[in-house]
Amino acid sequence: RQAALESLMPPERKGQRLHLEIGQILREIKEGDEKAPLWVLFSAVDHLNTGSKSISDESAKVDLANLNLQAGEHAIVMSAFIPASEYLKSGVNLIDEERRWDDGNYELSLMLHSELATTYYCCGKLDESKSVSEEVLSNARSLKEKVRCYLNLIALLKAKGELEKALDIGVEFMAQLGEKFEVKPSKMKKRIEAHKTQKLVKKFTDEQIMNLPPCKD
Repeated sequence: RQAALESLMPPERKGQRLHLEIGQILREIKEGDEKAPLWVLFSAVDHLNTGSKSISDESAKVDLANLNLQAGEHAIVMSAFIPASEYLKSGVNLIDEERRWDDGNYELSLMLHSELATTYYCCGKLDESKSVSEEVLSNARSLKEKVRCYLNLIALLKAKGELEKALDIGVEFMAQLGEKFEVKPSKMKKRIEAHKTQKLVKKFTDEQIMNLPPCKD
């Protein structure tokens, strides 16, 4: 009976099922032997991703998303940013879009998106990096979890020549840290601050200024 059912299965579905079986075997080999080479993990994830359309169980999809995160992180260590971004993107797509930032998926989604934003930047995909960074900033629950994407967003805006936007993001970020800056101070404010600086500098010789220790604050 099973053979009859399989004979009625579309060729594409059969291929996906075969990829899942191969991927699972390779995964078991990797998990059973810590010394197994990394290509076993990468190959396992590649096969499982290819067959992932046949996975209907949400917990199985989340499990595979975790495996894609592992593969992506290993690829990043190897500076293989293009395949890393592909693994991370696959991981993101495996999680139900409406539930990505729910409590059960939050930590995984945060890691996948944060790593993906960085790898996109390293690949020169600035628009994609910006989009992912903004998604993290909209959904992350603490400033600590947003820091990486704030810095990434500032760097990519500078790379795109959008310096004013980069400055605005930087000021917004610093304000959340408790540091407030005037982006466009008045002329009077500028004169007052310039006078304070000149008064302070007059206390030192040029040689003393050159020998001052590096600023740490």
